[in-house]
Amino acid sequence: MKKILLPTDFSKASDQVIAFALEAFNDEPCVFYFMHAYPYEVYGLDALCLLQQGEEIFKEADMKVFVKMVDQVSHFAKQEKYSKHFLKLICKDVELIKGIREVIKEFDIDILLIGTEGENPKTHQYKEKTVNKIVEEIKSCPVMTIPLSGEAWASMGLEDIKLAC
Repeated sequence: MKKILLPTDFSKASDQVIAFALEAFNDEPCVFYFMHAYPYEVYGLDALCLLQQGEEIFKEADMKVFVKMVDQVSHFAKQEKYSKHFLKLICKDVELIKGIREVIKEFDIDILLIGTEGENPKTHQYKEKTVNKIVEEIKSCPVMTIPLSGEAWASMGLEDIKLAC
């Protein structure tokens, strides 16, 4: 059974990658690991606030992220055509690339799928840098980038997908 990692930031683009992955692998039972990484950033006065509030603030943040993941994935889980797949949720309080490495190792992931925004580099510059960094730094499994820009998404064929190994 294929093990596929799908990082998510709960965006429409993430939904498109999820939909593409489920359709592309629909004929084969797979385990899809949906992962959201969110490092806690502690600087200056924020550190004092965290010390005063204790672990409760972390538990609350974790629960909010988990609820978002359930909301995003439940739409797909309810569809009968995806019934042969297993969907697993992973919330990690680490930096994205570190989290990806940990999940690949822990669950023996076969392939990582991520979306690219494509046509408008000014609007999506941060995401493109993140995707490029993932492609450059993740060497323990193949990384497949999926173009998600407007018309290209609607008419996408396999020739539009890039695979980095």
